[in-house]
Amino acid sequence: MSFRIGLDNILAKSGIRSKPIEFTGKFVYLVLLFIFLMLAINALQIETLDALVSKFFLFVPNLMAGLFLFFVGYLISVFIERTVLIAAVNAEIRFARFLSRSIQLIVVAFFLAIALEQIGIGQNIVVSAFTILFSGIILAFALALGLGGRELGKDWLEKKFGKKETTKEEGRDMWSHI
Repeated sequence: MSFRIGLDNILAKSGIRSKPIEFTGKFVYLVLLFIFLMLAINALQIETLDALVSKFFLFVPNLMAGLFLFFVGYLISVFIERTVLIAAVNAEIRFARFLSRSIQLIVVAFFLAIALEQIGIGQNIVVSAFTILFSGIILAFALALGLGGRELGKDWLEKKFGKKETTKEEGRDMWSHI
């Protein structure tokens, strides 16, 4: 069935070489092992363990959702990486592979942050770290554009508002030599 819906091709293109049936088999094995472990712990009827098990069962859905989000994010990052690589090679950009890998790393990091927030691990730290990181990137681009485009901005302002013509007498004052 996974072959008919194209899941095999999606996994192969994303670099995962295992078949979906292997994932399913391992998943069912781990779920059954987990269920029997929880039944054994429950049979002991120790209050501390019961509280721990109930907290863990409340944590499992968030963990599964976080893992699913990260997996989907990884698949999206592989797709974007290949798209950027093809576009960069066609545009004859010198560092096409580096650019595509960098984009993939950024997308994976973004989805990792989303997954960690879903799981509930360091929510404020993750949000703060990404805010600082992306603010720094934007600041770096703004500085690069500002410093690199200084002459372009000067020319645009002179064209827009006109250059003020000064006479020799107006141009000479006590600070003109500085």
